[in-house]
Formats: sequence, structure tokens, C-alpha cells
Amino acid sequence: MLGVKFTSLMCWDGPTDAIALKPQEKDMSKDIIVEFSGWCRVNPENARFQYTGEDEGAKFIISGAEWQSLSEDERSNYILEDVVAAIRDSGDNEWTPIYTFVEAE
Repeated sequence: MLGVKFTSLMCWDGPTDAIALKPQEKDMSKDIIVEFSGWCRVNPENARFQYTGEDEGAKFIISGAEWQSLSEDERSNYILEDVVAAIRDSGDNEWTPIYTFVEAE
């Protein structure tokens, strides 16, 4: 199994084209922050990693088994493609509370 640890991950989706809005049309939406800490154990064949390096010849998407076979330096050029799928498909996991809140002004 492949162990994946997540700590203090924050993600948000902010307003778009806010600069183009006129003052009276101000976008009142705020970012949503999701914060959590935990880990999950994933079968390497179910995990997928996406290449983020600069080598155009590198394989763009690889399996967890392929990722495990890379050197530590090569692994640093890949990120987990879909953390939600990793959590959903995990065989074992543990979480602290997951907090969701609206960003303060």
C-alpha cells in the first residue's frame, strides 16, 4: 500500500474577473477555505500522479506503482493527481476535523 499524508491543506476558488466589475456591481462572493489534516493508505495501482517538472519527454500521468519505482529526486517532480479519489478509495485512513469556512475580509 502507498501511504499519503495530508497536513493543513487549504484550497479555495476566488471570484473571477473582479477587476472588470464596476463599483456598483461589486462581486460579494468570498473565498471558501477547507482545512484538514490526516492520512490515507492507497493501493499503488489505484493512485495516479501527474508530472509537474520541465522535461517534455517525461510521462505526464503515472500509476502509484510507477511513482514508487522512481528515485526520490524523480518523485519530487510528480504530485498526486486526485486527492479526493485517493481518500475515497483508501483502505485505511484517519482524519482530524475538517473545517470549512468563509474567508474573512
